Amino acid sequence: MGTEKAGRRQALIVFVDETGFSFQARPARTWAPRRRPPVLRRKSQWRQISTIAALAICLGQPLIVIWDRSQGHRARVVKEYLATDREISVEWLPPYAPELNPDEYCHGNVKEQIRNAMPESVEKMQQQVDRGFNRLRKHPELLLSFFHHAGLRVKRLT
Repeated sequence: MGTEKAGRRQALIVFVDETGFSFQARPARTWAPRRRPPVLRRKSQWRQISTIAALAICLGQPLIVIWDRSQGHRARVVKEYLATDREISVEWLPPYAPELNPDEYCHGNVKEQIRNAMPESVEKMQQQVDRGFNRLRKHPELLLSFFHHAGLRVKRLT
C-alpha cells in the first residue's frame, strides 16, 4: 500500500534505459603533436556490454516505470509479467524522444568518460563502465542535472 501525505498517494517513479558499449565507439578529439595524429587501435567487435540503468524519484508505491518504446519493452514476456503485478504501471515516452529520458544522459556521461579508453578485453571494458556508473552515484547533483536537462523539475533524488 502507498503512503498518504496531505491526502495524496506517493509513487516511486523510475526512468529506465539500456544501452550497449563497444570497441567501435567513436574516439573523442584530443591533443597531439602537429602532423602526428594519435592512432587508436580497437578491436572490431560491435556491442560487447549491455547495461541497464534506472533513475528514481519520490518514495512509496505503486511503482511507475517510464521508458522508451523499444522492442524489448513491448515483448510478450514483459507484457505477461506486468499483467501479474498490479503495483507496477508503465508510462511510455513519445517515440524518438530520448531527450525526455534523464537516463539517456546518464549513459551518455559514462560513454563520454571512456571514449578514448582502449580496453584490452571485455572484462576491462566492464570495469571501466562500472567505474563510470560508480562515479555518477557519488555525484547526486550531476544526476539531478540530467532530470533538469530533460525538462523535469526535480528538487531531490531518493
